[in-house]
Amino acid sequence: MPERSFPDIGFQCNPFRAMTREEWIRAAIIPEAAGRAITAGGHIQLLGGTGSGKTSSLLALGDQFHKAGIRSAYEYIPRKEKSYRTSTDGLEIFLLDEAQRLSLGGFFSGNEMARLLDAARTGVRLILGTHEDLSPAFRSRGLSFATVTLSTPGAEELAGILRRRLNLFSLEPNHTKFSPEAVDWLRSEFGPNLRTMEYFLYDYFQAERPEGIVAVGPLQKSLDSFKPPVVEEE
Repeated sequence: MPERSFPDIGFQCNPFRAMTREEWIRAAIIPEAAGRAITAGGHIQLLGGTGSGKTSSLLALGDQFHKAGIRSAYEYIPRKEKSYRTSTDGLEIFLLDEAQRLSLGGFFSGNEMARLLDAARTGVRLILGTHEDLSPAFRSRGLSFATVTLSTPGAEELAGILRRRLNLFSLEPNHTKFSPEAVDWLRSEFGPNLRTMEYFLYDYFQAERPEGIVAVGPLQKSLDSFKPPVVEEE
């Protein structure tokens, strides 16, 4: 175990540990493309793979809407579920996570996707997080929509994400930050999979207790011993 504790290096705890929902909202940075689509109006699908930031974006957006006094609700559809439970009556915006899990109708199930899109036709704005392109479902109901594909964040955006995470758990004063070269390396190594990057950085901070500038060399060295946790596909 490292001799230094996290308070010794200016943190309450490992800054890349698992977060509560409230911490997740505070740490989230809404991608620029999603922000532009929100401003433009209309229905939106946030399309991306596992760990690309769909959930954090939806939670952060829901928090913004709540603070703005907009009647909104967020729901996550668990694995193996095929329906949503939120009543959309009276809502202005409905944020639905893992929307690709909704049933499309069959012998044993109703068409939950159709029910959702019918709610949209009554005036509820949909913002969906999905692994699959739901364009055909929107078109079948004659609904216009925008697709925001969550891909690898730019260097400036990733630097902001990392800075926000460090600041959330920092004690004063704290001068730890990632070098530009380290940010570029993380982008290249992990691409859009921010979740696996967080697992890696958790292990790195747990083992190394870095202080000051986090350089690319030690990160590269730590990757040799990194074993990503096995996570079921969503």
